[in-house]
Amino acid sequence: MIRFCLLSASALLCLCGAAFSQTSGSYTTFGSGCPGSNKQTPVLGHVSVPVIGKQFSVTLTGAKASTGAGLITGSSNTMWSILPLPLPLGAIGADKCYLNVSFETMLPIAVDAAGKASIVANLPNDKSLVGVQFYQQIMIVDLGANSLGLVFTNGGAGKIGG
Repeated sequence: MIRFCLLSASALLCLCGAAFSQTSGSYTTFGSGCPGSNKQTPVLGHVSVPVIGKQFSVTLTGAKASTGAGLITGSSNTMWSILPLPLPLGAIGADKCYLNVSFETMLPIAVDAAGKASIVANLPNDKSLVGVQFYQQIMIVDLGANSLGLVFTNGGAGKIGG
C-alpha cells in the first residue's frame, strides 16, 4: 500500500491506495517434452502474451493426431506439494517424460488430425491479476508411446501484464 498525500493551503489530506503502473506480460517456454508414438516430441508454444483485457493463446504442435489432451496450469515450476519439479515420470511408465509444472488445474482439449491444438483465453480486465505468475504444460493421451499412455510437452511460464 502506498500513501498519497495532497497538501492544500488549509489542510493536509493523506489517502492510502495501491499504485498501478503498466506491467508487461510475458510467456517463455522451458524444459523439454517426451516423444510420442508418432516419433515426434509435442511442443507447447504461444501466440501472444497474457495481458488483462486481451486474448491469450497457447498452442500445441507435434502431438499424436486426433486424440485428447489436457492443459495443466499450476503456480510453480519448482515444487508440487512436497515433490520437486521437474518430476521424472519413468517410474510410472512414461520413460523420458517429466512433469514440469505443479498440477492445480487441467483444461481438457482436443488435438486435431494434424496433431495441433490451440487454447484461447479471454483474460478479464481485472487489475488484481497483473503480476500473477503461472506455469503450464500439456499432457497428451498417446497409448502407443509408453506404458502410462501419456506424453508431455515442454513447460511454459507466464506473467500477466496490464
